[in-house]
Amino acid sequence: MRIHLEDADSGSKRSFYDAVAINDRFDFWMDLECFFRFKVTGLPPGSDTIRRFTIEFIATTTVNSCVGVDEPESLIAVEFRWNPAPGFLGADGIRILLGDEPTPGGGTYRLAQYSSVIIDVPSGMTVMLYGGLVFSDGGMNATLEDVASGSVLLLDAGSGKELYRRVVTSEEEAGAPARDVNALFDQILESARLVP
Repeated sequence: MRIHLEDADSGSKRSFYDAVAINDRFDFWMDLECFFRFKVTGLPPGSDTIRRFTIEFIATTTVNSCVGVDEPESLIAVEFRWNPAPGFLGADGIRILLGDEPTPGGGTYRLAQYSSVIIDVPSGMTVMLYGGLVFSDGGMNATLEDVASGSVLLLDAGSGKELYRRVVTSEEEAGAPARDVNALFDQILESARLVP
């Protein structure tokens, strides 16, 4: 990715972009309802007027659809938001989990963008959301993975009810303080509530 160091108002962003580091994340907003989240994976050489970054796609979200440029000669205003909090802020002020993004505990989140299920992720765990299976009745699931152990909790995205769980004990956690992942998953389930 190439970024010019002067913005549309001719203001210099050199000091900001010179401070960008590997693993910094940013959202590329195309309008009020659409963004793509990326992570910086490399810092190739730039120039006096341009900074270059190697990036990796993390997630996208949209309320309606991401609209592009209608006319080839027209411009579209975009915005970069650097190092955002996990998930994204919903219209109701509740953060919404984004797929494939590690989310630390100690917060309240909407399970998925189109879900009415709100959960509290307990302190002491980091989860990652996966999902996408559509049931015959039109419902959807959401899978939460405990990043440290690889344990998973499969939830009905419409009700917050548990569908399946698999708890893995990891050799990597052997030196860490013991965590009861079953109890942490139980806390998530006990916190699940419907908020339209």
